[in-house]
Amino acid sequence: AVNETLAAIANGERRICVTSPTGGGKTWDMQELARKYLERGLRVSLYSNRKMLIEQTSAKLMDAGLYHGIRAAGYSDEREHPFQVSSIQTEHSRVTKRQQWVLHPSDLVLVDEGHLHANASSKAILDAHIEAGAVYVVFTATPFGLELICDRLIIAGRPSELRACGALVPALHYGPDEPDWKAFKGLREHELPTEPEAAKAMHPPRIIGRVWEWFNRLNPTRRPTILFGPDVRGSKWFAEEFFRRGVSAAHIDAQEV
Repeated sequence: AVNETLAAIANGERRICVTSPTGGGKTWDMQELARKYLERGLRVSLYSNRKMLIEQTSAKLMDAGLYHGIRAAGYSDEREHPFQVSSIQTEHSRVTKRQQWVLHPSDLVLVDEGHLHANASSKAILDAHIEAGAVYVVFTATPFGLELICDRLIIAGRPSELRACGALVPALHYGPDEPDWKAFKGLREHELPTEPEAAKAMHPPRIIGRVWEWFNRLNPTRRPTILFGPDVRGSKWFAEEFFRRGVSAAHIDAQEV
């Protein structure tokens, strides 16, 4: 990914998308690209769009010895650093709307979770970097809808390659039962059922026998398991039913455990 990206830049590409599945090492790719530019005395910006992601990325960069400033709400102003980790929302607010800041003069712009930046405000920031002479590289596991901001797609790794090298583990899928499709006979193509319709099609008492049968067949040693119920009430019902059959179980939803 790093070599192909540098080659694309050398060939004149300036709006690049690098894609790889989750777990494929995109953060490492960004670190190495930033390092190569910084070692040449050039300036780098790395954009994210959530405080949590900015904090995580900053911590990984520090561990890698890549010191930087942070341009985001709640952080001290350290704009003298050649490497800046920036909040795209803060940049839009302070550079584009209120004109309190000037854009960090970057030679390379890195964009984390690029699929979240295909909007007008992010595009305005990226376009401003291009006009200032920079190159930007967008990283994402889901490279859809980016044709307005990227001209070149680089596939850094495929799931099969990542499984082969041990970066991803294989996932085996089983479909032990199906809902009662008669309950969906009124649905039009591509239309999703309502929650009551889904609950009716997957009424817990109708399928607990099959769930229990396959749970024992596929997991005889009782390894930790997650079961998704059709709704909150159905999930609680399954937890109670498994507990009644001697399996320690709990229901979890957005409000309680």
